Amino acid sequence: MNRSIRIDFLRTIAILSVIIAHTFSYSFFAGGVQLFFFISGYFLVHLLNEMSIKAFILYRAVRLFPLAILMTAIFHFRFDSIPEVLSNLFLVTALIPGYTWFPGGWSINYEWLFSFIILIFFKLRYLKLKHLLLGVFVLIMLTYDRYVNDLTSDSVIVNQGRVLLIFVVNITFLYLGVLMRWGQIRLSINSFIWIIPFCAVLASQNQFKESYNSAWFLSTYILVIVVFRFKIPQIVKRKALISCIHFFGTRTYGLFCGHFIVMIVLQKLGPGDTNLTYALTTHLGEFASNLIYFGLTVLCSCILAQFSYIFIERPQIRIIRRFIVDKKI
Repeated sequence: MNRSIRIDFLRTIAILSVIIAHTFSYSFFAGGVQLFFFISGYFLVHLLNEMSIKAFILYRAVRLFPLAILMTAIFHFRFDSIPEVLSNLFLVTALIPGYTWFPGGWSINYEWLFSFIILIFFKLRYLKLKHLLLGVFVLIMLTYDRYVNDLTSDSVIVNQGRVLLIFVVNITFLYLGVLMRWGQIRLSINSFIWIIPFCAVLASQNQFKESYNSAWFLSTYILVIVVFRFKIPQIVKRKALISCIHFFGTRTYGLFCGHFIVMIVLQKLGPGDTNLTYALTTHLGEFASNLIYFGLTVLCSCILAQFSYIFIERPQIRIIRRFIVDKKI
């Protein structure tokens, strides 16, 4: 299985994890977003090797903004003011305390901000500094899991501190992807040696069950090693499954945005004054209800994602790539 299919495989796991987290309410699977940030770090460095900085920023803008603008328009009722709408349109809501974003908007905001942060990482030339940065990010993540999760104050300072730490936690995943793309972290089981103290601290504090960020980090690390270093089972190489992985892997943005729309629509359906999930739970039980809810969400999201891919995403990618080549940006 070539490298692009392996990346699509990781993207497929990431998007299905996010949908599982939202339909089954399993918090651990929300780490699919962090897996997306890892993939971004891995992929964006590759783009920077192909493009100039101007072309890179232009490409990222054209890639992210159309669906973000569409989501802002669809969920306009969530916003209380024109500045809040504008912050979502320009993907800067993450920088403004107290502003609301469209569903899933925080991760799209981060993707846009990470486009600029990745440029800083790309310019770093000292290997020791790169590893030191990753160590600092991991330490901050440990601090977040150990202390910040316990903060319950509603003060602006505490909340902003939490937002800042979450931002750095997600940079950790981005930066891990960058270093792995550069080949400056060995993708092998032996590379776990540097994480042993990290695991020991978690175990000693009995924090692992509550430390989702740390668990996501370790899970992402293991998953990437398995996908990139080990032989893929023969069953995965079947054409039908490869086509399915490619479908999900190339349409993750549409699936991510679309599943929020589908979930809200499904929640409004149902007999009488009850919604669909409540009616299903009453008759079939919680797990069966969530399973049907998940299946319907995936199916309908695939339809929206296919529409988005054919009429929005693929044309805009072709146009911007042609523009970059023609204008020699």
